[in-house]
Amino acid sequence: MEPSKGLWGKTTVRGPQKLISLAGNRTFKGAVGENHSESRVLPVGTGAVQQPSKGLWGKTTVRAWLDMMGADFTGANLSGANLAGAKLTEAILRGANLHGAELAAANLARADLSGANLKGVSLWENSFSGANLRGAIFHWDEIPYIPNIDQAILSAIESGGKLDMEDWHICETAHCRAGWAITLAGEAGKRLEQQFGADAAAAFLYAKSDSHPVPNWFVDEEMALADIRKRAVGKRAQCQELVLPCCQVSLR
Repeated sequence: MEPSKGLWGKTTVRGPQKLISLAGNRTFKGAVGENHSESRVLPVGTGAVQQPSKGLWGKTTVRAWLDMMGADFTGANLSGANLAGAKLTEAILRGANLHGAELAAANLARADLSGANLKGVSLWENSFSGANLRGAIFHWDEIPYIPNIDQAILSAIESGGKLDMEDWHICETAHCRAGWAITLAGEAGKRLEQQFGADAAAAFLYAKSDSHPVPNWFVDEEMALADIRKRAVGKRAQCQELVLPCCQVSLR
């Protein structure tokens, strides 16, 4: 199970949840925008399925152990699905339509969400470590762009800040990698954290700043710093090659 930094900074390990609904049924259609004569049944794990009942927010739910680690939902239409608490670690959701889906507490670590439609998705206390958000459809205009985000974090650390991977935020000058990304985004970063939680907020900041995939937030300081330096150098080289101003660091 993937560890996550929970509410109030406490480290938690979240197991599989027992709540799932798919807007009243248990099927999803194939690739978005295509006509398919039959629907595929959504796997609901190995638990005993009980009678449908009214679940969170009044949606019809089917109770089951929902472990979909590595499942392939390429191009699937999951609009409005209730996948709260689902284990979607390493799941392939490339190009999937998740518009309006309930994904609170879902584990999306190392999931492939490239090109997925995430508009209107309900997120809170998720794990996005290692996820691929390249080309995902989201409310990107609401998320600030941090030029060479890893160089910005590195500069903050080398200017007297501290990288501490024990918690999202230790104090004003000590944060984990995700915490630094949020801090450098200013008031917009704070709003994102309040809305989605620290993990998702930092993941979206990294994706908006074109640093892929989402870093692993749950490594030690040595590993985190090594990856920060590697990405910072790589982005500078890319900017110089393309003659772009993206290697200019702004901490505003």
